[in-house]
Amino acid sequence: MGYGTKEEENPVSEDENEIEAEKKRLRTPEGEEMEMKKIPVKTKDGAYPEVIVGHDDPLIKAHHLKYLLLGFNFFLTILGLTLLSVSIWIRVDPEFWEYETTLNVDNFHTVCILFIVASIIILIVAFVGCFAAATERRWILIAYITIFGLVFLLQLGALVLMWSAPYSKTISREIEKQIEKQIELRHNDDSSRNFVDFIQYH
Repeated sequence: MGYGTKEEENPVSEDENEIEAEKKRLRTPEGEEMEMKKIPVKTKDGAYPEVIVGHDDPLIKAHHLKYLLLGFNFFLTILGLTLLSVSIWIRVDPEFWEYETTLNVDNFHTVCILFIVASIIILIVAFVGCFAAATERRWILIAYITIFGLVFLLQLGALVLMWSAPYSKTISREIEKQIEKQIELRHNDDSSRNFVDFIQYH
């Protein structure tokens, strides 16, 4: 028999060795081995090497949070585009102006513009959020959280003012009164009839 290195029948890959080493290091509170995963983690030089971590590792939670943030901002993008499309449609469609001419609602044009501005703000916030989640840059995330918080507070304040303002009920009663008036005049006035037909159609 000669002396020499015996070739292993089942060589173990480096990745498997890494996983086995991590399993020995990371264990659950009960002493059981953790389920291991490999996820890409951004480093200071901008690379995304795969790191082996346990399922309870903070990196796993941050990884999930990233995709949650991307999904939330994708929903915001859809919401902003929908609101922008509807606002522009109402603004340019002449049929919708029956509300202003028939009900004497002078602020209809202003409301359309406000909705367009609000939808653009939503789209900007969503873009910043997606960019922050994709790049994982700390200062962009802080800017996103700050902008989102300010927009949320402004919208909340606007809703509170709208529903608690003394004239909000007066406006509702005035609109109801105008609609009832147009229903009564629909047989003798073409404008009133067109308005009632418009409401019933939509």
